[in-house]
Amino acid sequence: MKHDVAAVIVEPIQGEGGDNHGSPEFFQGLRDITAKYGVVFIVDEVQTGGGGTGTFWAHDSWNLSSSPDIVVFAKKLMVSGYFYAEHLQMKEPYRIYNTWLGDPTKVILLEKALQVIKRDNLLEQTQRVGKALQSKLRQIESVNNSKIRNVRGLGTFCAFDMPDTATRNKFLEIAGNNGLFIGGCGKVTVRFRPALIFGDEHLEIALDIITKSLSEL
Repeated sequence: MKHDVAAVIVEPIQGEGGDNHGSPEFFQGLRDITAKYGVVFIVDEVQTGGGGTGTFWAHDSWNLSSSPDIVVFAKKLMVSGYFYAEHLQMKEPYRIYNTWLGDPTKVILLEKALQVIKRDNLLEQTQRVGKALQSKLRQIESVNNSKIRNVRGLGTFCAFDMPDTATRNKFLEIAGNNGLFIGGCGKVTVRFRPALIFGDEHLEIALDIITKSLSEL
């Protein structure tokens, strides 16, 4: 049975599902297909937007033939919203807004945050520290391969897997008690979501706690 497809929506990294990554080639092909058939291509950057992947938008690293039609954002950007291609402009866009048109004060905060990101070269720092984080995690994995596997990431948006849910949850508890607050996603994944100011000094502390926590597991 055939159906028309209005839109395709994707996350650059499937966050809650276990930090699953799609390759740039996959997204390039998907974009070309949606453009060919007039399907709206929506990128959900609610988790990945704001610089944690080393670029302000994760889809910036895909080298698409044409930009997404809609990009959705929230969380780190302090405001929730979306931007869209000109051909999707509504005749009466004000009709979808609420009574107070959002919270203008949050836009002021976002403007200041963007100034700090640019002033302090935080995207470049995130790229550099992210590479070091992934490299060091792989070194830890090599001597703890019965406990962690599949280290992966983009920028400091990193993750690894553990043997089962119970082991993962116990590790998170131990790490938290040792002073490192990291999260879980999917069934067996440990994920890292540090702030953009996460630097070399923080990295060394985090790695020491990870090593210590694995030894206590």
